Amino acid sequence: MCLLQLKSRRFALAVFPALCVLAGNAVGANSEFTWPVEADLVYNDGDLADVWHDSGGDVSIWNTKDDLKIFINSGEDLKIEEIAIHVVQYTADFDAILDKKSRKPKVSKLEFKTDYLGDYGSAVDSHLEVISLDNYDICWGMDPEKCPANLYIIVAAELGAGETVYADGTGTFDRVDKDAVWAWYVEYPLAKIESGHFVDANVNGLYFETPTQSGVTGDSGQFRFIPDERIDFAVGNLRLGDAEAARAVAPDDLFGTDMDDNRVLNVARLLQSFDADGNPAQGAINISAPVVACLNGVLGDSEMPPPEEFFADDYAVGQLIDATIAACDGQVTLAAVTKEEAKENLNAGMKAGNLMKRNISKTPEMLSDKAKIEIAPVYVPAQRADGSPTSVVYHDEYGEVIEDRNVAKPIVVSYLDGIEGTDAADVFVAISRDDGDTWKRRNLSKTADKSSLLGFPGDSKKPMLKVKDNKIFVAWTDKYCRGGRPGYAIEVCPDDSPDCQICRDTEHGEICTIDYPGDDAYWQDDIFGVAGPQRSVIYEEFPEMGERPYSCVWTARAVIEPNTGDIQWFKPEKVSSGRRDAYQIFAGAGTDVAFAIVWQEDPKGLRPGEGEGPGDGWSGARSTNKTDIWYSYITLGDFGKIDYNYP
Repeated sequence: MCLLQLKSRRFALAVFPALCVLAGNAVGANSEFTWPVEADLVYNDGDLADVWHDSGGDVSIWNTKDDLKIFINSGEDLKIEEIAIHVVQYTADFDAILDKKSRKPKVSKLEFKTDYLGDYGSAVDSHLEVISLDNYDICWGMDPEKCPANLYIIVAAELGAGETVYADGTGTFDRVDKDAVWAWYVEYPLAKIESGHFVDANVNGLYFETPTQSGVTGDSGQFRFIPDERIDFAVGNLRLGDAEAARAVAPDDLFGTDMDDNRVLNVARLLQSFDADGNPAQGAINISAPVVACLNGVLGDSEMPPPEEFFADDYAVGQLIDATIAACDGQVTLAAVTKEEAKENLNAGMKAGNLMKRNISKTPEMLSDKAKIEIAPVYVPAQRADGSPTSVVYHDEYGEVIEDRNVAKPIVVSYLDGIEGTDAADVFVAISRDDGDTWKRRNLSKTADKSSLLGFPGDSKKPMLKVKDNKIFVAWTDKYCRGGRPGYAIEVCPDDSPDCQICRDTEHGEICTIDYPGDDAYWQDDIFGVAGPQRSVIYEEFPEMGERPYSCVWTARAVIEPNTGDIQWFKPEKVSSGRRDAYQIFAGAGTDVAFAIVWQEDPKGLRPGEGEGPGDGWSGARSTNKTDIWYSYITLGDFGKIDYNYP
């Protein structure tokens, strides 16, 4: 390869490796690219045209919403004496800088030049070129002819190294006389810049920084980012933490936790205390430049602990807030906010920012699994989990109030949650009647600490949730198969005496009551096999598994009272006995008809598969060839009925 020279000066030609030619819109979310794009500076051995060496320098390139930025670092041993850069949107536009005969680039014709030696008298270690994108026809349409996705860039830098340096790439300026190239250029994919908002209410005045973007949050807490970047936030010199950049980032994202975390509440407390108007409960939080100056004055040159450590310390956060308020006395009127006030304001701010995230299970130390969600299609009076009345405020994307309602549609979530002191899980249901702000939880199965066979815990599995109108239906399988029998699965009194009593073992002890003969026929047929004994299987080929009880099917139902929002739960009912092993349960809800479930039963129990997959159970576990599919239902008309004659 020939050396690229400008008169008698030698230049380092830095050209980024081509990433790809994009046929379509500029690169954005879910892209395989990352920014900044980086390349090492290399130089060509003058005697061996195809031998290249690392000069120790490098170049980075990225774009913001308004500018293209190119950073050149000369490395430890060299200095930048002069640079020249040229950017085009179409490769044909490079013709203007090429020698007409040799097709060799003329560095003197490159558009953006800085001569450090000639103009300033000394070389530098690095150079940042900021080029306005207004110089180009930038748009974000799908037509690559009208909205080209790439910029093509040459960066030339004289380093005084004695040889010309190049950044290798696939875009070439080919020699006319030989099978070689004069120089290289980069195909740079434009990154579409996204806008996000920091919300505790919208927070204005935060410093933000990503690998490519930086600035101060403006109107509505706005910041900019390229998808898949992480973003760091700070108030002056106090770092708050970092999170994955997104359309909305809240204090809990800084720690990967929920709104009740102590660190989250202390961040909210600090931000709200620094609100320049002294009233964070009203509208956005504005952290003005004088407030930042007061904070930085208090911090001085002290080295602060990491955010996850500092914001876990209530006392330290309170001391910093009080000291900043004192430093601002006479300049800005600030008001210290308690954690309780901060939490209330934070909840309101999340709603105003259309961001809602809540920890439903509230058991971070236990395994939670198999969550499902349904929304009831009926409105009930809006109320918090403790039953106190509330309202639900709806906002548009700009934070303007659309409507303030005193009603809400109940949100229903079912899930498994581990029970402390056991290796088993119970089925839980959580219901929100204030649009997800607070949740009332209920343990439906309550079997994890019980055993009906072999001392094996109840361990609930695979809850299925269905909601129809104001009715909630849940079904699951369980290793606990005692009690919970529906009315048709009763014992028959041994004689015809009207005073004959039937005694049952319940979770509250033995209860004896007068026999109800109205359902004797159901017991005699035992049409669903509910009254049979629970059985088990011995896994002789897996001694560590030992003997395991079969599972049975349980259901629970609830009715929501539309006028009050009250939720009436019925006692869970067992609809299979455990004589056969039940699994693979599914539930459905027919329109204006019924709730139904189907499940599989195996008389010999679930057999292990041959795979070694991860997690509980066996990969490829299989049934025998004698399994049955069972079906049961309850009509909507019978859903809320109770046989009050049944003892």
